[in-house]
Amino acid sequence: MSLRFLRMVVGICIATTGIAGCKRATGVPYLDFTAGPSVIDATGLTASGTTQLQITTFSDDSKGTPGTGTVQVTAPLGVLRTDTQQDKAVGLTLQADGTAQLNYTCDVSQDANCATIGRAKLTAVWNGVTRLLVVTVTPKASDGGPDSGFDAGPDAGPIVGANGVTLTLRDSKPQVFYNVGDYSDVTATLELSDGGGYPNQPVSFSTSGIGALGDPDGGTFASTFTANTNAKGLAVARFKENGVTGPAAVTATHLPSGASSSIQIPIVNVQQVSWQSTTCGGTPNCKLMGIKGSGYNEQAQITFQVVDASGKAAPNIKVTFSVGSPPSGVTVTPSGTTDAQGMVTANVSSGGVIGVFSVHAVAIVGQVQTDSPSIGIRGAKVTNGGFSFYCSPINIGAYVSPVPPLNLSVPCNVGLADRYGNRVGTGTSVFFLSEAGSIPNSVATKAFDPSSADQSAEGTGVVQFATRPGPGFPVDVDPLPALSQPQGSRSSEPSFQPTGTMNINNPRDSLVSVIAYTRGEEFFDDSNNNGVRDPGERFYDQGEAFVDSNDNGVWDQGEVYIDDSPANGVWDGPNGVWDSDKTVWAETRILYSGRPSDRSSLVFNPFSGTCATGPLQKGQQTRILGYFLDSYYNRPQASGTSFTAAHAAAKGTVSVESPGLLDGYGFDLQRILVDPTDGTNCKPASPVCQWKVIFGRWALPVTSILVQGADSTDTTACTGDQVNVTSTVLEGNTTLSATGAIQ
Repeated sequence: MSLRFLRMVVGICIATTGIAGCKRATGVPYLDFTAGPSVIDATGLTASGTTQLQITTFSDDSKGTPGTGTVQVTAPLGVLRTDTQQDKAVGLTLQADGTAQLNYTCDVSQDANCATIGRAKLTAVWNGVTRLLVVTVTPKASDGGPDSGFDAGPDAGPIVGANGVTLTLRDSKPQVFYNVGDYSDVTATLELSDGGGYPNQPVSFSTSGIGALGDPDGGTFASTFTANTNAKGLAVARFKENGVTGPAAVTATHLPSGASSSIQIPIVNVQQVSWQSTTCGGTPNCKLMGIKGSGYNEQAQITFQVVDASGKAAPNIKVTFSVGSPPSGVTVTPSGTTDAQGMVTANVSSGGVIGVFSVHAVAIVGQVQTDSPSIGIRGAKVTNGGFSFYCSPINIGAYVSPVPPLNLSVPCNVGLADRYGNRVGTGTSVFFLSEAGSIPNSVATKAFDPSSADQSAEGTGVVQFATRPGPGFPVDVDPLPALSQPQGSRSSEPSFQPTGTMNINNPRDSLVSVIAYTRGEEFFDDSNNNGVRDPGERFYDQGEAFVDSNDNGVWDQGEVYIDDSPANGVWDGPNGVWDSDKTVWAETRILYSGRPSDRSSLVFNPFSGTCATGPLQKGQQTRILGYFLDSYYNRPQASGTSFTAAHAAAKGTVSVESPGLLDGYGFDLQRILVDPTDGTNCKPASPVCQWKVIFGRWALPVTSILVQGADSTDTTACTGDQVNVTSTVLEGNTTLSATGAIQ
């Protein structure tokens, strides 16, 4: 229904209790019956002689559910026309949206009354509600224009006053919305017969009972208002709603001459405000913002639409915005005004705290309001201090195979956090490289989902490391010498040369380095919480990502690296400067192990004595430590490994204190942050920290056997004993023996 049509509508609501205007009790069926245009001529089937009738129904006047069934329409003169019917009375089946349309003509050649009566009173009846519609029929064509001066009577044109004085009306808005403070300024133009403006003349404005008039500058509003014309012959009255909806006829009259004119301004309800879209930086369907300072979606635009009771766009409506219980620092524009399409946008800025929020939009408090879908504010920029990467298990029996490596798979987990420890919920791509075996090129971490109650996987991802395909074995490396370091002295790495080979076997020969990397920033301590790094705030300095194949903590010629910070054809180490945009990375290591070899041993004291040189005394106990090591001095994998013990003596007992095995390297390995000035552990007072891989004790025991001596009341003689300790690794058994004596 066009604006031109809306301004010409004339209708009367009739209920079974009598005429009730267009204001009805709530909870009753709703029937709207309108014509466009409402003024036609009596020429029949011509453009100016035909009007389209529009019927709109709802199950009740809340207008939530469209009406169903049949509506009966009758006309006292003229003809009602549909595609299948042509009569003075027709029955129309309502469409799915509760509407129906038909045409009406009043052809003087078929009905002489069309030229003489002037007003056709059409009736629509549906669901117990009757709606009366008046269509004006003129002897000649009328343009039915918005300013036709129709005054709800048969003589709808402007009335020319004495001495040829004319008065015309125009409005600043073709309709006014109910209960939102809306208005339309009605301007009367008073002209003399020569076309010049008629200044300093009183013009009386009045309404038909719907709406109120008053001074645009404020004051009391009533059904009448008088204003004087200015030097150009213009007088202005402001038209506002007065608590009643419907088509209001506004008439302006120049009393001295009798010139007058009328226009119609419908007062309509704002029916609904609904969320339309959320965009971030022009990207639609935005569900996630980054915290302030992250550089990711710190601004969002949430757009709503306001429509009137007919479902049409409602322009110039003020809509207020708020955020209920927002994360700290979130701001939203307090209000906005709808455009010609009824659209209005709230601008939201994130703060420095994560959380979830929605924007509440209100057109009429308590009546016309809605909420946007939830939007998350999350950590968005990865920091190297919040980059975790580990595989589990770290020790796998890749060498327990006739043709190693055994085909095994290990899940590796990555986690991303920002400088404040917030999980990065943007769904970030993380990339991987490994020294041996294979690992997927990348994985996208789990994005935050505002609609989900379970966010435990946010900012994390899992990939599978496999021993095959890819390079079969880790790089053979030289054993490390003894070293005095702030984290504890390190002994020289154990090694030996297997018979008939040129190789030197040592534990680090079996380590596979794996790295994970992505784009982000170097961590810094935001001591003053202002979102930017200030001079003196500690940061974690990091060079370009590389695969440390020889496990010495520095890049060596031939080792793979990521040349992008900067991309200059060489590996760049830590630069001593905090970088806000670079590749950040983390590393871990997987140990390939085998079954116990001749490197295995039992260590016992004092159980190795004899009855003559020092047996285990009555009531005492001792421990035997089991070193079940493969040919690289490495412990076996934990899964599928167990230990048992037995002894020969008829008295005393032996028991395995650790019948199983925990996952581990079997030597000390730590990736820690150190102060580069002295190598000590990184402290809050350290201005710069760097990562370093620290090796410590080698070839740690894998099991402990408790040997309990005879009871203190035992009177039998001392006897020699042999303790047998058996390891089972992936169904392969290895037994070591220890001899001693029990008193």
